[in-house]
Formats: sequence, C-alpha cells, structure tokens
Amino acid sequence: MQSTKELAAVIRRAMQEKNIDNKGLAQLLGISSTMVEKLLCGDVVPSRHLEKKMVDALGIPPTQARRLAARREKSSTRGMARQEKTRPAA
Repeated sequence: MQSTKELAAVIRRAMQEKNIDNKGLAQLLGISSTMVEKLLCGDVVPSRHLEKKMVDALGIPPTQARRLAARREKSSTRGMARQEKTRPAA
C-alpha cells in the first residue's frame, strides 16, 4: 500500500511540474478523470501498462519508476504470503 501512495505522490509532483491537471492527464492516458482521481488518492493500483503510460506521459525518470515498481512488487508478494497463511487447509 505504501508504494501505491508513493507512486501517487510522484505522479502528482510530475503533473505539477508539467502543469497538467486531472482532466489533462486523463486525456493523455485515455482514461476517465475519475480514474485519475482514484489513482492519485492511492485507492486504485494502476496496471503495469497504465503505469508505463503515466511514466512516459509525465516524463518520470526510469530509475525512479523502476524503484517504485520494485517496491510495489515486493509489497504485493508479501500480501500473497499472508493470504496463504490465513487460508484454511483443504
């Protein structure tokens, strides 16, 4: 979850630097402005494809994008391990 919030913060900062609002980003990405709002709040985790489009559209440095993606992957793996522990045995 933390990396989703970090990604949202990076996107927000890049939008400010490029002077792009939610509607502008939505048009660049081909998604609704409501979806952009959810992404920026961290309520929705973008697909890898959408994440790449955002990084490209906003000019986020690849090293920063890779670091965020790696952290997201790591937290996702941890969540899956917790789910396995809580599942009842068949």
